[in-house]
Amino acid sequence: MVFGMGNDWPTKTPVSGKHRYGAFSAMLLGLAAAGLAGCSEIEPDESSALTVVDTEVATLLNRLEADAEAEPANAERRGELGMAQEVHGFSAAALASYQQAEALAPDDPRWPYYQALLVAHRGELDEALERLGRSLALDPNHSPAWLWQGTWLLDLARVDEAAAAFAKAEELGAGLPAQAGRAQALLRSGDAAAARDLLQPLADAHGHPYLLKLLGQAQQRLGDVQAARSTLADVQHAAPLTWPDARSAAKRRFEASVSAQLAKVREHLATGELQTALTAAQALRSGNPSHQGLLNTLAEIYRRLERHDDALQVLQSAAAEHPRHYPFHLQLAEHYIGTGEAALALTHLDRALALNETVPWAHAQRGLMLLEQNRLDAALEAFAEALRQDPKQAQVHYYVAMTAAARQRWPEAINAFAEAARLQPSFALAHIGLARSLAEVGRFEESEAALAHAREIGTHADETSAALAFLRLREAAAG
Repeated sequence: MVFGMGNDWPTKTPVSGKHRYGAFSAMLLGLAAAGLAGCSEIEPDESSALTVVDTEVATLLNRLEADAEAEPANAERRGELGMAQEVHGFSAAALASYQQAEALAPDDPRWPYYQALLVAHRGELDEALERLGRSLALDPNHSPAWLWQGTWLLDLARVDEAAAAFAKAEELGAGLPAQAGRAQALLRSGDAAAARDLLQPLADAHGHPYLLKLLGQAQQRLGDVQAARSTLADVQHAAPLTWPDARSAAKRRFEASVSAQLAKVREHLATGELQTALTAAQALRSGNPSHQGLLNTLAEIYRRLERHDDALQVLQSAAAEHPRHYPFHLQLAEHYIGTGEAALALTHLDRALALNETVPWAHAQRGLMLLEQNRLDAALEAFAEALRQDPKQAQVHYYVAMTAAARQRWPEAINAFAEAARLQPSFALAHIGLARSLAEVGRFEESEAALAHAREIGTHADETSAALAFLRLREAAAG
């Protein structure tokens, strides 16, 4: 049962596959990046060379750190160290190096720009926008910066500001990504007709799945159901548009050899070129059979190709060879979750957390599995630990809210749904859950407002309608 589809609250919190904590693939690729050189799981020390297993990466980072220390007033040396740290997955150390470079050269727009991208990656968008603003003040003609500004402002529901940023990016020649951003802003502002008029010629000319997805959303909101179905029929993977950025591309020159090749494999994976990624990964494995980051990536390619037996074989072999490399246990847990083998999944989640207890995905998955067993208190403890590690995960707040709702603890449910919606304004189910919880305690006007947000998002129409019917029943019962 999907939440919100009936007139009664479910007696057990639903955790169907499509509602699972969906950050795993993104997190896994991040781990693969950190494990690109087979690095040990450490917090980078800002003042000393980073400890890595891959000798090529270690040699590069040690050399660049020595260069930076030899010229302590040279911002370029410090920034180069930051770029090398970033491309090899040491984001905390890279951020510190970029901050030091900016202090040494406050008139160089690159250093706050790189900081902004790193900070945004961990979800701190207000802070990212502040750093991006420093970069734009120094170079207002860098169109990728305006695209990022528009994207982050849209994520924060600052729609008018986002539209202005995308318009500026388009003025500077950003083209299709800027136009898609403007269309998103129009959709978010409720002007579906203008969004459709902007998107239709773009979709006809380019046929990009993301443009088709946006066009389909505009058509749905205008009530043109048949056109929306036709537009969305062939949309499978609608990854957002990307754009070239010479500043980010400059970091690639610091990639060490195996890492650089693996980075290209991951690029193919990210763009959906799965067979190309597989061929390259298999060739790379022939000379690097034990490379942790490569094995992670190869297993993910097999999984995306739905060659699950091959993925399992790679992971089992890798985990046996590298028993203390926790990402392998995470991938094995994901595999067994998919096959419904709960005991094996929990075994590998526990092994991963024994090696690294700071992985919020693993705690959240434990919580979901405990929910499926109706062990609500234990599930809440797991979710609480996931949020202690990363309090900005909207889906985990949603699961907390659903658990509280299942126990009819409405104040807790309201607070958790509201936090999920605040963190991810486009999370329609969070707004719907908030509306139903508010209706339960007679806060009807607030419930109506939450449903208005859900309708504005334009997804989960059936759940929104069911929640509205539920609200009307509660209002009628209250007299």
